[in-house]
Amino acid sequence: MIEEYTKCMLVDMSNKVLEHLAQKHEKVREGVKSVMGGRVLDYEAKTIKKEGIKEGLQKGRCLDRQEFILESLEETGSVPEDLRRKIMEEEDMEKLKKWSRLAARVMSVEEFLERCQEK
Repeated sequence: MIEEYTKCMLVDMSNKVLEHLAQKHEKVREGVKSVMGGRVLDYEAKTIKKEGIKEGLQKGRCLDRQEFILESLEETGSVPEDLRRKIMEEEDMEKLKKWSRLAARVMSVEEFLERCQEK
């Protein structure tokens, strides 16, 4: 999201360009200023915000899956640090879904590792 200062600077610069381009056409200049206002910047800020929210939600879903896998495996035994790291670094949601289903069914960490290698 752009900061308020940056937004103000862009609006000021846009107004200066607009004034230069429409010096001889007062009605055009005023019409464009009233229509545009800060809408372009607001739209860009909203787009950036939506993208950030989407990315945050995706990361949250990954984290939920990762934690579920680890919690499920911890119920069957000690989870080696390298496996823990591999699970926490994985961002492919399809792989995390498969691992979640597998972690919920296996009887041991060793079985999880063996069955992961099979697939």
